[in-house]
Amino acid sequence: MFSVTEVLKATNGKFLTVSELTRIKGVSIDSRTIQRDELFIAIKGLRCNGHMFVADALKKGARGTVICSKNPIPPYVMELAKKTDCFIISVSDTLKAFGEIASFHRKKFDIPIVAITGSNGKTTTKEMVECVLREKWSPLKNIGTQNNLIGVPLTLLKLADKNKSAVIELGMNRRKEIKRLAEIVRPNIGVVTNIGPAHLEYLKSLEGVYRAKRELLDFLGKGDIAVLNNDDAHLNRFRKKELKIFTFGIKTDSDFQAKDIKRERNGWRFSVKGESYFIPLTPYHDIYNSLIAISIGILFNVKSEKIRESLSNYAPLENRMARRIFKGIEFIDDTYNSNPLSMENAIKTLADYRAKGKRILISGDMLELGNKAPYYHKKIGALVACSGIDDFIGVGKLMRNGFLAAKKSGMENTWFCQSKKEVVTLLKRIAQPDDVVLVKGSRAIKMEDVITCFITSFTH
Repeated sequence: MFSVTEVLKATNGKFLTVSELTRIKGVSIDSRTIQRDELFIAIKGLRCNGHMFVADALKKGARGTVICSKNPIPPYVMELAKKTDCFIISVSDTLKAFGEIASFHRKKFDIPIVAITGSNGKTTTKEMVECVLREKWSPLKNIGTQNNLIGVPLTLLKLADKNKSAVIELGMNRRKEIKRLAEIVRPNIGVVTNIGPAHLEYLKSLEGVYRAKRELLDFLGKGDIAVLNNDDAHLNRFRKKELKIFTFGIKTDSDFQAKDIKRERNGWRFSVKGESYFIPLTPYHDIYNSLIAISIGILFNVKSEKIRESLSNYAPLENRMARRIFKGIEFIDDTYNSNPLSMENAIKTLADYRAKGKRILISGDMLELGNKAPYYHKKIGALVACSGIDDFIGVGKLMRNGFLAAKKSGMENTWFCQSKKEVVTLLKRIAQPDDVVLVKGSRAIKMEDVITCFITSFTH
């Protein structure tokens, strides 16, 4: 994949030891899974420091390693490297070096790369776009949500001759992260799904979120393409003369606008530019995600019948509005993450759901909202109360604000639980066959435990 000289050039590093062999077969940041003749990059993470495992990587056959100059290598590791004919390159920042190596590799491929960011819907949109492009364009994509400064380089390093395109999701929770990811990916098509109150602990305001997401658009250059949500008040004001801007929306006249929207038994049917499409997904907001997939498909000259077929066969990822029925109770698992905008979408989805029994919402805390957390949790509680949802169960310190707001707004069937275990006990008492239970919460809380515990408590 790389020559040692290319690694040195990409990282702007310096040799501490030199190997007679000149090529490496791949790049790894995990000494547990590293393969012979790969390059090991020692990254310092939140849980452990990769420099502790350099010796392990070399013993397993790594061809060389990139280390940080601030982490002195013990003499025995230097001796091991010389003994095994391995090179060691020292750099000032191994995480930055990792990104530079990935970017160096990306530059070898003259292909269209779609970068997707936004407050909500990034992963679903990425999966839908990949689904639409799969047959004609053989796209590379992030696995799951490998969308950060480690996951994106890991993804790009998998680019191969078979890939005629790539669809890369970019995530962030601080300013300048999207800018750095864009520098690594070097996309020529940028998509922003929406702007919502997420990561406010660091970004402070919706305007701060917009500025952070706009870093992708600011990176794009002359002749590049931006695909933007025209129903979003922040995005529909964006202008950049050298870009080709295409819009999508439902409420606003757009280049790709969903019209004649109809709720069907297992999803939504709508038309775009006179063509009819169907998505087998429950949430209304997934129409927006599918509009992006349709727009990218059309821009990539994929035939409308192939786009239609791809979307009609699309299946949601785990923890994203995934349906599961147990003892006649239908669970909607939307536990991947939660913020005010995605929570509002979930409430609308459940409120509009065709259920024979009750519609029950279980919500854990929404994290990373900073000092605005009480306000947004109260807002969610009040919204649930007037939505038509039958029962509301809040769990967590922050969601207590939502519970109290729902109660204050006149909602009778609302409960607050201190723990997920308490939620399961309550759910066993109030849930009946034909009820629909939507479960949601921020990723760190792992609200999927509620569904798992409810089911296993009957089967074990």
